[in-house]
Amino acid sequence: MGDLLTSSDYQVEWITAGAADKPGELDFTVAQNSVSSKFAVNQEDAKSLGLVQKQVQVLTLNDLVASRGGLIPEMVTIDAEGFDLRVLDGASSLLGKTDIFLLEAAVLSNIENTLELLIPKMSAAGYRLIDITDINRSTKHDALWLVEAAFLKKTSQLLESIDSYE
Repeated sequence: MGDLLTSSDYQVEWITAGAADKPGELDFTVAQNSVSSKFAVNQEDAKSLGLVQKQVQVLTLNDLVASRGGLIPEMVTIDAEGFDLRVLDGASSLLGKTDIFLLEAAVLSNIENTLELLIPKMSAAGYRLIDITDINRSTKHDALWLVEAAFLKKTSQLLESIDSYE
């Protein structure tokens, strides 16, 4: 990722922020494994697991785009640890305009952001699934736990030359 951020050939901006369907503050659960920290844990569950929660300011992607002059990105990656559907609800100004979305989705994980909910939501917004760019298997059972799914605007000409299997 560092190569993309420092290259003059690309216009890439890395934004680390809490995102949701509406601006405000949310409880952020800090996990021992930092990549598992998330908003999608209620206070009771966090307490029973001995996890610390912190209030974090969140914004919507609509607000983020507006604060940057309304420039619509060509690609958006959302890694919201089970909160991706909610983040999309706050991204209406990007849906149908951004070419590619990379989104995390649960397969067997017990988070609300399931692949079976994400595909029809993105289809209704004018996107189609074009790739699974990452898969995560549970360490205990080696079962498919999470995927990162790539969605492309249905009207995009990016893949129009792909017309056959062979």
